[in-house]
Amino acid sequence: MTNPISQEDFAVLAADALVKGGVEESSLSLDHARYSLVVKDGLGRPLNTIYLANFFDRYISGDESTQLRILNQIVGLTAQLDFPRNFEEARPQLRIQVKERWFFEDDKYTRIDFGEHFSATLAYDMPDNILYVDNDILECWNVTFDDAFSIAHRQLAQLTEFAFDTYRSDSNKNDCCHFFSASDSYSSARAVFTNIMADLPVLGDTLVMVPHRDHLFITGSECNFGLRHTLNAVKELQGQPGSLPPILLKLVDEYYHPFTLAEGHPMRNEFRSLELEYLNRLYSAQKADLDARFENLTGKRFVSKYKYCDDRTNPFSSSYVGRDLLPCLVPKADFIFFGDGDEPEAICSWSRAAAILKDKLKEIPCYPKRFEVSEYPTPGEIEAMGFESLPD
Repeated sequence: MTNPISQEDFAVLAADALVKGGVEESSLSLDHARYSLVVKDGLGRPLNTIYLANFFDRYISGDESTQLRILNQIVGLTAQLDFPRNFEEARPQLRIQVKERWFFEDDKYTRIDFGEHFSATLAYDMPDNILYVDNDILECWNVTFDDAFSIAHRQLAQLTEFAFDTYRSDSNKNDCCHFFSASDSYSSARAVFTNIMADLPVLGDTLVMVPHRDHLFITGSECNFGLRHTLNAVKELQGQPGSLPPILLKLVDEYYHPFTLAEGHPMRNEFRSLELEYLNRLYSAQKADLDARFENLTGKRFVSKYKYCDDRTNPFSSSYVGRDLLPCLVPKADFIFFGDGDEPEAICSWSRAAAILKDKLKEIPCYPKRFEVSEYPTPGEIEAMGFESLPD
């Protein structure tokens, strides 16, 4: 077995294999955010997207012959640029897949967003890859998203044996963590079966984590052992290919909501650090995207940074509104700094700023959440916001 390589190096190997297989080098581009290779036609329109995470996982754990076979499989995908043109032919292979919401931030795909940072969408299962069903394919099949999703939901349920491994505290058997992992690449998609999740016995409210494509955790808000077990597992999974947002979700009446442990909870800050670190990466990707869109536009908006402070007992996030940087798009954070240069004139919590500024802090339709500030606060508003103490 060769030494492990980075995701970036593997993407280069895959691209080289595609070029040797006859794909024009100029038609290939790497989408870093989605870890995929995009094959485009002569007009720059996407023909196919090859998602590399599954291949990378198998490549780094395989011997030389396995690695060669994986590269050949990637090359073979370029001969499969089209889905079946007949819906009945495609129907048996329809699945649901759960991805981070940022993955689908365009109108090409219909999806169901949940828990603020997750999306469930239609997938077409292939032996060596997963293709995502976009709106053009649905139109070609003459089927609605709702109908196709219902079929995929039913088929995934039929294929699933809901067998959970349960880890329990020695001192209290009701303090537990339920763990699910299937042999396919759709473990995270089982989160859509909320009735199954809700029926699992836990202490307190039902909490679900979907931290990775291949892993699903269910515990309770009062399960200290279960939360610790979940936290340790999620920490190990972050940064691996296939990882998903490390966000605690509370299940209420079949709907997921982001959940933060109460002040003073012994694991609150560790879970919060995972969440803020993810949001920092997410807002950085969004800022790069918005900056690129605004680059050649007149009347463009300044895109403020999201900052994450983890060098304190209580981690927190912040954003900044500068007097000379208006209009600006501000990421939603725990605190907002207002000022000119390096000297803040006011520091206050987001909720306090929103109550004082009202319509001056206007939410715009984008994900993750940003708010437009076109007018700098008046002296009276600055005084009212004041200088709140930051967390220790």
